[in-house]
Amino acid sequence: WDGLQLLNLSSSLIKYPDFSGIISGSVPLNLVFGDLIQVNSFALSQDQEKIQLFFDMQTLKKLEKDYYFFVHFYNEEGSLLFQGDFLPAGALGAIRNWVPFKTVLVENTIPVPESARGKKGKIRVGIWHPLDGKNLRLKGSEETYFILSDWEIP
Repeated sequence: WDGLQLLNLSSSLIKYPDFSGIISGSVPLNLVFGDLIQVNSFALSQDQEKIQLFFDMQTLKKLEKDYYFFVHFYNEEGSLLFQGDFLPAGALGAIRNWVPFKTVLVENTIPVPESARGKKGKIRVGIWHPLDGKNLRLKGSEETYFILSDWEIP
């Protein structure tokens, strides 16, 4: 049971590993969105068909609703080529079920459209709520997204 935390959530016992600091080759970020969600680090893996993103993150308080990641792939001219928005979910399921300050590893695989092959650009990532349409701002900034990484599809 080393590295596992046991929780009683909705009358069911859930166990999940503590992924803190185990993403190999991860890039530290320590970004806070809306004083609600902190993204500690990320890692990226890609080939011609898919881009995999791994986030080490945590909530900073109990959330009452689910927030989504927007992941937008822009070309060198700044035009949106494709996107891979997703609901972050870890071993506890949707983000509103996470335990505050407990690190969760989130993975998302985004298919690369043929139209993006042979191109490169930047990945913009932010957090938003689809029902109210509001993006969470980065702490200490007016920005609602950050440039996660450069990307290039062979």
